[in-house]
Amino acid sequence: MLIYLPNVLSTLRLLLAPTMFFVTNQPLALLGIYLLIGISDIMDGWLARHYQVESKLGAKLDSYADFVFWITILLLILTRLDLEFPLISKLFISLTLIIRLVNLVLTKLKFNNWAMMHTIANKMAGFSLFIFLPLVFFTKNAHWFIVILPMISALEETVILATTDRYDINQKSLLKKR
Repeated sequence: MLIYLPNVLSTLRLLLAPTMFFVTNQPLALLGIYLLIGISDIMDGWLARHYQVESKLGAKLDSYADFVFWITILLLILTRLDLEFPLISKLFISLTLIIRLVNLVLTKLKFNNWAMMHTIANKMAGFSLFIFLPLVFFTKNAHWFIVILPMISALEETVILATTDRYDINQKSLLKKR
């Protein structure tokens, strides 16, 4: 049973992310789902590595769940959450959303794979999003962490996809292969 737990957690994230659209007017439910998604994201990878049950299916499920979470959060920020972001921030978020979608299509066209890479920048952007999005409700300057880092990580992934001939979902960065 333990060998399936990381995949179950990724699937849970995949299903929970879109439910955030239905609870935007219920802050505690939204925060609860948000925290559950973040904790399960950390746990699925840790469990898979710790118990040596990493698999291609698990990497894909994790990647799909990450992508759905990213898209959900970016769309929530732009359309549902009552956040007073400057127009430039909203433009960056919109551009990041477009770049993420282009990366997904590029990955499918070039490598016949629907996935999002597990680069260090993507992990840092996900961590910053997880930590700083709740802080945005209390301080106006925290929003830059959820605007700039996701943009940089999305652009790095674009460059990697455009310049590589072999897809490696676990490539660490533009400069460092696994």
